[in-house]
Amino acid sequence: MDVELHNAIRLYEGQIQTRLEYQEELIQTMVEQENASLKQLNEETNQSIKISNILLFGVVLLSVFLTVTLSIHLVGRGIVKRLNLLSQDLYAVANNRLNANIQVSGNDEIGMLGDNLRYFCSQMQEMQQSNALNLINNTQASIITCDLSGVVESVNPSAQALFNYDASPVQQTIWTLFSSNMQQRLQALFLNTSPLLNNGACNLTLMHSYSEGNKLYLRLDFRLFKQGNNDKVIITMTDITEQENAARWLENMVREKTQSLTNRNRQLKAEVDDRKRVEADLRATQDDLIQAAKMAVVGQTMTSLAHELNQPLSAISTHVFATRMAMDKENYTQLPASLEKIDHLTSRMGRIISTLRSFSKKQSANSSLGSVDIQASFYQAMLIVENRAKVQKTTISSQIDVPLNALADQVQLEQVFVNLLVNSCDAVAGSELREITIKALDSEGSCVRIAVSDSGHGFSADIIEKLFIPFTTTKDVGLGLGLSICRSIMTRFDGDIFLASNLQGGAMVVLELNHYDN
Repeated sequence: MDVELHNAIRLYEGQIQTRLEYQEELIQTMVEQENASLKQLNEETNQSIKISNILLFGVVLLSVFLTVTLSIHLVGRGIVKRLNLLSQDLYAVANNRLNANIQVSGNDEIGMLGDNLRYFCSQMQEMQQSNALNLINNTQASIITCDLSGVVESVNPSAQALFNYDASPVQQTIWTLFSSNMQQRLQALFLNTSPLLNNGACNLTLMHSYSEGNKLYLRLDFRLFKQGNNDKVIITMTDITEQENAARWLENMVREKTQSLTNRNRQLKAEVDDRKRVEADLRATQDDLIQAAKMAVVGQTMTSLAHELNQPLSAISTHVFATRMAMDKENYTQLPASLEKIDHLTSRMGRIISTLRSFSKKQSANSSLGSVDIQASFYQAMLIVENRAKVQKTTISSQIDVPLNALADQVQLEQVFVNLLVNSCDAVAGSELREITIKALDSEGSCVRIAVSDSGHGFSADIIEKLFIPFTTTKDVGLGLGLSICRSIMTRFDGDIFLASNLQGGAMVVLELNHYDN
């Protein structure tokens, strides 16, 4: 179908081109004929002028008085004036002002020249109109031409079919061809202040009802053009009904999709609110689990802590008794030394109790992160675990010899170290060599890697992948929440925790933290 249409278009284009060439040849022939006629007229005019001058010269010879009188009353106001007017008319026509008003008339030769000039102008105007009509009628576009007041001058067949006219609706205004609700918009385009007259072109899209129940959307392109010396308006009409219908369908689809997305967005917002509430509950539960794990550690170390506190108390009691006896005997030489020992013992007890209170305090998961000295945090954790380590003769040492600051929370990082040290103490309890070490590993970029290793038997292959799952444990007594809580805390620090083995076959836990940078 497209090939047939393309071949038909090419055929019509060839016919149109042939007709245009024929019209151009016809116009050229007529112009040449008229130019020859004009030259003949000019020659006849010149000959008439010569004859008139000869006649005038003869009349002058007959009578000076009559010659002066005739020159003033007849020649000055008659022949010469008419010849001047004829000369002006010829100049206007030569400059293509075919609509110029020919001023010379009469029954003499000058009047005949004026009539011939009028006939020539009318013939040229008809040729121009005929040429324009042929061009308009042979195009597939719907085209209307009108004057600057909106009066229709020509309508091509495509436009006639569009408006259901059998003949061209000439001498009507362009806006009367459309429905009444569109007439005011079209009429405004022909006002003096309209963009059409000011800019020479404009366009307009409107709806046209061409039959009962059938509506078209037309795009009207208005443009000024010259026909002779007169300004005319050519209107090209394009049927954009399919585009408008598609646009309206898309608008409806967009409206429906927007409504659907709005409803979905409302549902998602409600789901987000629910998830936030669930997340808040999970954080609160996690805080409770961390606190429970802390209290479990405190409970496990209470026996050794009680023994650790009982020894300083007994020593303080002994030093107090000795001090009283020395005062009764008025022996004050040992008094400063005893007071110094008592002060040292009380400071030690205060440090243990302060560390225990700080560790036991409930910490919110929403607390802000800051700079934490890793070595200081590890020593605070050791104060809680060292009493148990002394009882089972376990050595805890740090190989970190340079300051390391990480982005973390002081209390929660201590919780991680305490859990790892307690697990290590449990791991080495049945070993001959009982050692726990902490050291810094090589780090890349802004990461800080800390390894806590022990001299135990390490992780078994069948359990290592499950140790971070809550309630998974290798101990006879324990909840199996320690490593799971450690991973949750490290995730909050935007860090990570890994399980490995050291060169001696013992367990190694690697903590990866972000380096603190102001």
